Amino acid sequence: MSRTALPISVSPRAIKILQKAVKQRTLEKHYAERMEIILLSNLKKRNMDIASHLKIVVDTVVKWKKRWRNNEEKLLKLEYSYEGKQVTDNDLLKEYKNILSDFPRSGSPGHLTEVDIALLQALACESPEKYGLPVAVWTHELLSGQAKKKGITISPAHYGRILKKMN
Repeated sequence: MSRTALPISVSPRAIKILQKAVKQRTLEKHYAERMEIILLSNLKKRNMDIASHLKIVVDTVVKWKKRWRNNEEKLLKLEYSYEGKQVTDNDLLKEYKNILSDFPRSGSPGHLTEVDIALLQALACESPEKYGLPVAVWTHELLSGQAKKKGITISPAHYGRILKKMN
């Protein structure tokens, strides 16, 4: 026996904002996919059809429709006023992204402090020759090893992610 998908409601203004956002080249892929789910759901498409069209699993469609449905009342209130002021489309888009964002993941918090990160970034800006290494350019592995000598344990991959955020 199949279940019937619960409908969601999307205001005309929200449809316009979501459609415009999905067309932007700068929108992250996960937001575009989730916004497409909302837009297709509003057209009364079945969950299976949406999943097939977007090449995702049905559980993903159900998850984001449920998240939207749980926030519908809040979105309608926000759409019409915020502290007596007209809410801009950008403010609404930020709220849509907030609703369509992943929840924080469980697990232990990071062990690096802001001071550690600053030291790691400073190390990457220095020359490897200063540390007696016979290379002209750092690798993540060399940086990780040098950081360990300074008392900061970090994997080469994580070091790379920190450096990527620098740019």
